[in-house]
Amino acid sequence: GGDADMKGHVNLKGEDYNLTASTRHLPLNAFVPGLATTPLTATIEAKGHRFNPLEKGSTLHAKANIRSLRYDVYPLDNTRLVADVQSGQANVKFNMQNRMMQGDGLVQADLNDFGKPGSEMACFADACIDEFNPRAIGLMEDTLTVGATFRATLRASSDFKRISSQGSLADICF
Repeated sequence: GGDADMKGHVNLKGEDYNLTASTRHLPLNAFVPGLATTPLTATIEAKGHRFNPLEKGSTLHAKANIRSLRYDVYPLDNTRLVADVQSGQANVKFNMQNRMMQGDGLVQADLNDFGKPGSEMACFADACIDEFNPRAIGLMEDTLTVGATFRATLRASSDFKRISSQGSLADICF
């Protein structure tokens, strides 16, 4: 079982699209055999220009509200994502309110020229995790929860042979 309602418009020649989808108990592993997920209940919107986000002039605005989904041991229910890509700059905001994690954050990436030989991608993440529950994903039996502010910067060559990162944890609470 499960179903999906989809509406939208795609212009293949002009590479413009405007799509909305609403799913109820959609079994993703029916489309990708072996995928360790529970059925998806979500609403998704995507609007943009150009299909390749690395291409100059591409734009994307997407929203996802995941009401019910689990990937392997990770509960992803009650997760909201908003993604914007414009002029090679990608921004993804997230908010999670489930039994594994409560918190929000932002990931920013400079995609300009990424994929071209010798190019590099820079990515920055900033998250405020009010509560992380390791017990919810089987990491421990204790009821300990952890909160923290996390910041990280990642740089990678287009072939991923050169990767560097640095980060910090602050405001750690138990």
